[in-house]
Amino acid sequence: MLTVEALSFRYHRLTVFSELSFELAGGEIGVLVGANGSGKSTLLSCLAGWARPQSGHIKRLILNA
Repeated sequence: MLTVEALSFRYHRLTVFSELSFELAGGEIGVLVGANGSGKSTLLSCLAGWARPQSGHIKRLILNA
């Protein structure tokens, strides 16, 4: 399970996304779409732990099968 709660990210004064929240249960497939420069890669970087958001929480629950 992946839970994102109130995630916000800024580059200097530019807000990339603000208060982003969603949840994906195990086995679900999510789709991330948006225009160029809308923050898709930044969100994935935050989810991977490569970028640090200014606020919010990312919770990952990994169950061994």
